[in-house]
Amino acid sequence: MHADGLSSATQKRAKPAVVAAAMALADGEEVTGFVCGQFMGEDGVAVLTDRRVLCINGRTFAPDQDSIGLGELTDVKGWIEGNRATLQITGGGHALVVGDIREVESAQKFAGDLRSHL
Repeated sequence: MHADGLSSATQKRAKPAVVAAAMALADGEEVTGFVCGQFMGEDGVAVLTDRRVLCINGRTFAPDQDSIGLGELTDVKGWIEGNRATLQITGGGHALVVGDIREVESAQKFAGDLRSHL
């Protein structure tokens, strides 16, 4: 449902990370949004759920992942360079960075959704 507005190239790029994210969700955890970019040097996604923001990449056999609970969020920063966006999400004593986001409008919407939890 959240991939409807993404280009087919971005959907293809996100597919391994989306599968990894689906496996990392807890029972009953509801996805409210996501954005595709790079996380820890690999194609990945940031997924906003009703409980947390989860960043995970599609690295084969051992995806990198980290998350911040919504109650722990302290800051969301974003910037655009050319036609690419980067998001930095801070909370719980650390920061998650998702870069090379090619769908700039989706990054802006995702950042706004995250900021509503600050």
